[in-house]
Amino acid sequence: MTTQDTLSGTLFAGRYRIARKLGGGGMADVYLAEDQELGRRVAVKMLHAKYANDEQFVERFRREATHAAGLSHPNIVSIFDRGEFDGSYYIVMEYVEGRTLKELIRSRGLCPVPVPSPTRARSSRRCATRTATASSTGTSSRTTSSSTPRASSRSPTSGSPGRARAR
Repeated sequence: MTTQDTLSGTLFAGRYRIARKLGGGGMADVYLAEDQELGRRVAVKMLHAKYANDEQFVERFRREATHAAGLSHPNIVSIFDRGEFDGSYYIVMEYVEGRTLKELIRSRGLCPVPVPSPTRARSSRRCATRTATASSTGTSSRTTSSSTPRASSRSPTSGSPGRARAR
């Protein structure tokens, strides 16, 4: 099975019904899916096929899932599963509704450094604490990019709007 957009509507790994592609990067594509066993929406990150035969790359991908699963922080999504199916390596994680940082930058423009707003400052603090949490446990996040953080309308701890979450 390939990691192309043709996955929409398919049942992946016998459990995850792929709804649509959320985004992608140099290493993997991320899809919105429905976990058929637990009845919840999840994000499925699939390693690009070109890396599936590179043992070192696959091992780094597995380690990323293992290390991320050990993190607990309100700005870091939970890891639910990882594995290999039909030649595709994947990580299943919590899906957080919201816009990506890339989408926010496109709609609002780049953040001018000399004029920080309270919203920009909060978002920057969340990204910094997420990165610090991962770094303090020896986990280096390969997934921190403009496509991975999400601005959510919910907070996992307080219910307040605007919580940024990483993918």
